[in-house]
Formats: sequence, structure tokens, C-alpha cells
Amino acid sequence: MKEIEFAEKIWQEHEKYIRKFCSYKLSSHPDLIDDCLQDVFLALLNKLGDSGEIQYPKAWLTKVASNKIKDIYEAEKIKNERQVPYNEEYVGKSYSFEDSLCEEDLEKHLDAILEKLDEKEKKLLEDFYSENISQKEIAEKLGITENNVRQQIFRLKRKVTGIIRNLLD
Repeated sequence: MKEIEFAEKIWQEHEKYIRKFCSYKLSSHPDLIDDCLQDVFLALLNKLGDSGEIQYPKAWLTKVASNKIKDIYEAEKIKNERQVPYNEEYVGKSYSFEDSLCEEDLEKHLDAILEKLDEKEKKLLEDFYSENISQKEIAEKLGITENNVRQQIFRLKRKVTGIIRNLLD
């Protein structure tokens, strides 16, 4: 009973700040703010029940809230991904839209895809996917950082996926 009273005292002291934090971070999901706050308060109760002590309550509550928000966004991401049709091959694996594309679709629409890419993107596509040149080697060849190449590949993949989605719709 003492833990509950202590938890309520801590919560009353920091609830306004944690609510603002959650509201800001979950601005795209306002309906989930109260759920997040409840999870944070429950974590506080559990923590006080286990060890009975939190040295820096505001920092601890903020970290718990941050972790809960990450969990919420991860759950939303998974929920919103396109589902791949059920098949024995897919059981127990996580697949995205890109994984469900077949070689035939890519070959069939290759000309339309290449039409929408500039020369730099075509060269990156050829080097990385066709020639299997590593990101490090591409970076050295272009005189840029490996992280920059990684970002370019990510954007290229996203662009090609968008083109294919438009073609298949």
C-alpha cells in the first residue's frame, strides 16, 4: 500500500510533464496518448513494487515513456505494412512489399522503371544491384561517405518501390 501512495505522489509531481512529452511524441496518434500514460504509470507501480526506489523519477518516467512510444510506433508500422498472401514459404517470416515482388514483375516493368530514374540513379542501381559492388567501394569510387551511399540506396529503393506500386495499381 505504501508503494501505491509513493507512486501516486511521484505521478502527481511529473504527470503534466510526461503528458506533454507523450502528446508531442504521439501527435500523429492522439488516441494513443492515454494508453501510453497508463503504461508508464503501470511501469512505475511495478518498479516501486520490485525495488521500491527510483533515484531520478522524472528521467526514469521520461525514458519509460520514450520506450512505450517506440513500441507504439513499431506496432503501428507492423499493422500498416502490406500483408503478403499466406503461403507456407512465408510462415514465421516478416515480409514487406519489396519482398513480395517477383523477378517477373521487375523484368516486365524494367523499361518503365528506368525511364523514371536519372542517370545517377541508374548508375547506382547498376553498380549496387547488378554488379554487386559494395557500398564502401561505391563510396570510394564517387568520393563520398559510405553513409551517403547508404542513404542514396535507401532513397533509390523507396523510389523504385513507389514506381512499381504505381505500375501495378
